[in-house]
Amino acid sequence: MKVFSMSQLYAVDVAKILTAKHAIISLTDPKSELPEFAPNESRIAVLGQHFYDIDFSKEIYQRDEKEIKRIYGYGLFTDEQAREIVLFVKQYMDNIKALIVHCDAGISRSSGVAAAILKATTGSDEQIFNDPKFIPNMFVYRKVLNAWHKEDES
Repeated sequence: MKVFSMSQLYAVDVAKILTAKHAIISLTDPKSELPEFAPNESRIAVLGQHFYDIDFSKEIYQRDEKEIKRIYGYGLFTDEQAREIVLFVKQYMDNIKALIVHCDAGISRSSGVAAAILKATTGSDEQIFNDPKFIPNMFVYRKVLNAWHKEDES
């Protein structure tokens, strides 16, 4: 299974014409609608989630984590969302050739998810971390990897 991180705009276009069996993880912020994908017989499933692109591992926030959670709490990436991603991937990974992970811009949230999936399934996340167009959200990356390891243990 190949894993791709991309923008929403590009994912909508690719999803129209992709002939390989595939699944999509569609990520957007809580105030946005998930995109509608044109029908495609090669698409197995779509998982949609809403959360903000907040990364507690960066020093860019002038507020502490507690204050950020108070302000954005309803839109933070949760352990349950990470587990949902892991279960989705595990359910379909043997039946698909491609996994498209997209967020609005295709830079942070989607690359964090894609990198974690690649690390868990292939042992290497270099495809994402060595590509300068991506700036993976490390908060999301760690939550997905932690959820993957928890599922492996159970």
